[in-house]
Amino acid sequence: MGWLLNTYRDIPMRQHNGAWSGYTTQMTIFPDNHTAILVFSNSSLGGQLNDTLAFTFAELWNGLDLQAAAQRRAEFAPLIAQLDQVRELAESTIDADTAAPLVGTYQEGWSVEYRDDSTLWLTNGVWAFRLVYFPVLGQYLVVNNGALGATVDFNTINEPTSLVINVGGTEAYTLEKVE
Repeated sequence: MGWLLNTYRDIPMRQHNGAWSGYTTQMTIFPDNHTAILVFSNSSLGGQLNDTLAFTFAELWNGLDLQAAAQRRAEFAPLIAQLDQVRELAESTIDADTAAPLVGTYQEGWSVEYRDDSTLWLTNGVWAFRLVYFPVLGQYLVVNNGALGATVDFNTINEPTSLVINVGGTEAYTLEKVE
């Protein structure tokens, strides 16, 4: 049924998680304590947060010294350093002339917006994904929210203009510009 039998610092746990693009959930049951914790995260990295909260809950409930959060921070330090290096390669703003052929309404309610701060956004309803251009990749990269890391390619050569959203290296959506 998808339950993981796990222990953390000799504390038995039963865990089940789930995810959908940009969201993660986790239920952790502590059978010896007859308690459970449910965590819902609005992040692609939510699994790590969910584990950290479950482990910290286990530490608190069992009177142990708190280690989970500090351990997770130490694990994330190299990732943060890598992200800082990647940010240096990005063009975080875009000029209006470059943005003009990309801006507009696309199929299925998607839009590309050019904002006053010279940033480019891919939106659909309440979803808003900031696009940053990476010259080394020749692609735009989503740098926020649940689609963090997804790439977006624009085809402005053919009419109508289209965009391709790639998630996990796989083409997920191709949308044509309608306005």
